[in-house]
Amino acid sequence: GELAADDAEREARFALAAGLAAMLAAPLPAALAQDTVRIAYSRPYPVARTLAHLEQIADSPYVAPLDSALDGFIYGHTLGTAGGHYTDEVGRVIPSLPLVGFRITDPSVPDANKARIVLTSGTHASESTAHLKLEGLINALISDAPEAVSLRQRIVFLVYPQVNPEGRWAGYNRSAPEAQGRDVNRDWRSNEEPLHTAVALTQAAILQDTGGSALMSIDFHNLRSGTI
Repeated sequence: GELAADDAEREARFALAAGLAAMLAAPLPAALAQDTVRIAYSRPYPVARTLAHLEQIADSPYVAPLDSALDGFIYGHTLGTAGGHYTDEVGRVIPSLPLVGFRITDPSVPDANKARIVLTSGTHASESTAHLKLEGLINALISDAPEAVSLRQRIVFLVYPQVNPEGRWAGYNRSAPEAQGRDVNRDWRSNEEPLHTAVALTQAAILQDTGGSALMSIDFHNLRSGTI
């Protein structure tokens, strides 16, 4: 029995070594055959996915534009480099991107006695699992599950799913092209000017959409090691 186990372990090691050798012998993909290569440390959740998900749920009877909306579900735009406001550190022209948001509630029940809950994500552009968690929650809230039906009757959920789209578009971590080297999450409580444009616009939208009062605000982020 022990000899068979040892043989199996040796075979597994040989197979692993052979696989690694084959990988090292293979030519590099063109994208990696450069002097400088930039690699994401996590699988990105692109801005396009946020917009595509919104398009998928927009026809739900429980989804509606925010009171702060300027056009459809858009409540503002990032500055973008095309207007010369700032330059990305690698010389890229970053487009002005939409800031989108929406309400989730049961429109057949008057809003007057409902609580407001704010849901935000994406201030830290690299935190893909935050977006995935919020996307899953949104899908649950518009579902036919009894819990979702009850929540929609009692709560107006105000959702701002991609607070820092230019940071996500440009592949930043906690900052953004407009605020290079600065954790834009700190702008939520900063008294210094200027605030990051997207954060400032989202703050203003939340104040308008909540009337200055909410039961709670949940800001989605990646979990740190050792947390639940």
